[in-house]
Amino acid sequence: MKNCKKIPVLCYHNIMKTKDYNKLTEEEKAFVIEYDIFEKQMKLLKKLGYKTLTMDEFYKWKKGEIKLPYKSVLITFDDGYENVYKYAMPILKENNLKSCVFIIASKLNDVKDYISISQIKDSQKKYPNIEFCSHSYDLHVRGSVESKKLSELEKDIKQYEKSMGKCKYFAYPFGHYSNEMIKALKSHDYKLAFIFEMPKKVKKNENDYLIPRINTSFSQSTFKFFLKIILPFIY
Repeated sequence: MKNCKKIPVLCYHNIMKTKDYNKLTEEEKAFVIEYDIFEKQMKLLKKLGYKTLTMDEFYKWKKGEIKLPYKSVLITFDDGYENVYKYAMPILKENNLKSCVFIIASKLNDVKDYISISQIKDSQKKYPNIEFCSHSYDLHVRGSVESKKLSELEKDIKQYEKSMGKCKYFAYPFGHYSNEMIKALKSHDYKLAFIFEMPKKVKKNENDYLIPRINTSFSQSTFKFFLKIILPFIY
C-alpha cells in the first residue's frame, strides 16, 4: 500500500434540493450545495476508490500510528443542519462513505433547520458511518471565540460535554480561533481542532489545533471538485 503523505479534509455546511436552493440569495448559496451536485461528488469519490476516514483514523495517521492508502479523504460538515440528516446521510450510506458532523449543541433543542437530538440518535442507528463532534455549545456568533476569556471558553466546553458527552475533536465556529481557545481545548484533552477554507491538504506535521480544510460548501462542477482533492494546493 502506497503510504499517504497528505490528506484533503473537505468542509461542507448545508445541502438542499435545487428548487429550494434557487430561492436563496447569492450570499446564502456560498454555504449550500445542491443535492444533485453533492451526490455526484460522493459517487466520484467511490468510483475513484477513495477511503473515507473516521476522525480516529485521521488522528492515528497524523501521529504515525497507522498507514493509509494514497487515496484517503476526510469529509466534514459544520453546524449540523437538518438537511444533512435528510439528504446527505442517505447518499453517504448508499456509497459506503464515512463523515463527521460538527454540531452546535445549543441548537439541538428543536431549533428550526438544525438536526435534533432524536435525529442524532436515529442517525447513530441508521448511519453508523456518521459521527458527531463539537462545533461548540454556543459560540457560533462571529467574534465570540476571539473575545471571550479562557474561563468562558472552558465553560462552553463543559456545557457541550454535559449535553453531548466527552469529545476529542473540534471545529472552530466560522474557522475563527484564539490562543485562549487552543488552551481551553488542550486542557480538556481535545486531540485536533479544525479551521475553515484553507486551500491545502493536511500533512502530518500540521499544527494539531489548526488543521486546514478545503471549502467544498458550495455548488461547483465535478471537475473543479476533482481538482480540489488531487492538487496539493487549491487556489
